[in-house]
Amino acid sequence: MSDTLYDRDLQLWIDQTIRQLKNREFESLVIRIPEDSEYPLLCPFSIEQILDEDFYGI
Repeated sequence: MSDTLYDRDLQLWIDQTIRQLKNREFESLVIRIPEDSEYPLLCPFSIEQILDEDFYGI
């Protein structure tokens, strides 16, 4: 496959993906964005917990 064809196909895919995302109604995804006031002012986890690869904070 030539690089020109690949580049053109890739650009078409990118353009179509962007167009679809712009037309999507995000309300239908049922994703709630929390208000800033819902986040704690201080992080509830220690630095050791944050750096631990096995810690999930659940």
